Amino acid sequence: VLRLEAALRAVQTPRGLYTTVLLDSTTYEETAGSALITYGLARGANLGIFGADAAKAAERGMQGTCYTNQCLLYS
Repeated sequence: VLRLEAALRAVQTPRGLYTTVLLDSTTYEETAGSALITYGLARGANLGIFGADAAKAAERGMQGTCYTNQCLLYS
């Protein structure tokens, strides 16, 4: 599980999203799958399964998803 978490962090785009084909950075960024991955990283970090790096990746994912969908993450 920890290797998968590290692999997902490695392919996260600078905006915090994930591409449609994780191992092909030339494909477009996608929000629905990115939201699911972000949820998994955040949940794992909250449960203590993953470390602080996963929490940071989840934060970037939330920011990227909200930026893309033009929502307010913090008010």
